[in-house]
Amino acid sequence: MSTLPNKKIEKILVEALLLTKDGVGLFDLGDRLIFCNDLFGELFGLSASEALNKTFTELCFGCFNTNKGANIEADDFETWISNALLKRRSSNYRTFETDTVEGKHFIVTEQIAQEDFLYVYITDITEKKKNELRLKLMSQELEELATTDYLTGIRNRRYFYQMARAEFNRSKRKSTTLSLLILDLDKFKLINDNYGHKAGDIILQTVTQTISKLLRNYDIFARIGGEEFAILLPSTDAKLAYIIAERVRKSVELIEVTFEDTILTITTSIGMVESSEEITSFDQLVQTADKYLNQVKKQGRNKVLFS
Repeated sequence: MSTLPNKKIEKILVEALLLTKDGVGLFDLGDRLIFCNDLFGELFGLSASEALNKTFTELCFGCFNTNKGANIEADDFETWISNALLKRRSSNYRTFETDTVEGKHFIVTEQIAQEDFLYVYITDITEKKKNELRLKLMSQELEELATTDYLTGIRNRRYFYQMARAEFNRSKRKSTTLSLLILDLDKFKLINDNYGHKAGDIILQTVTQTISKLLRNYDIFARIGGEEFAILLPSTDAKLAYIIAERVRKSVELIEVTFEDTILTITTSIGMVESSEEITSFDQLVQTADKYLNQVKKQGRNKVLFS
């Protein structure tokens, strides 16, 4: 209890509410705004004096009509306001988030006071939202770095095995066919030994760019070793996979890189495998493609070999 007269207490409370950094508003039984401070008016794109004596519907229609204040994402205002009014006073207390056209975010708390008056309290959480977005973007950037090959810009071994294994399992569940290509650049070590790693890096980047242009947007292409690459071809049988593999092989064979007045060329050996009932795991699929790749190397390289 207070020893101050009630009128004095009311005056102090009203002044405090008007000065608070949060927004406060009070709606009467007819849903007309009878008290608010400037931050509360900002939710509707208005000052406190402009917002007073307007109904909730009028305030929202002003936002919809002028594209200011509360972000009302609707083509039909009547339907939107009908749904909004159903939620108001649906419980004694509720809280939710909303945003404004100007890019601000608020937590809104509605509480029914005596005689069905509605007390609304809003807290500006714009900075919190910005920080959350920064953390999300940072997390995405870190994930991108962790799954991308730094030299070529394509996916790395970690990403490939994670995504390709998931695609293999999905293929098994749906009884669809996929194919795997494992590529190795022939005698790549000689380029590094004779011309240096800078030349080798340029070859790797050029090969990557060349192959990327030949693939479909849903194929999974990654560098899984020093000069070793893998391509997973979803929903692709051996006949089509061989056409793609030959296209890749021939395109790599045509690459010419000028390095310090020398034209460098490269070829690739490709081991290929189509999924089947006999292959029960992704690791087995990789082992089979590797087996054919090793056979290609023994047979003279620059070929595609599959079962």
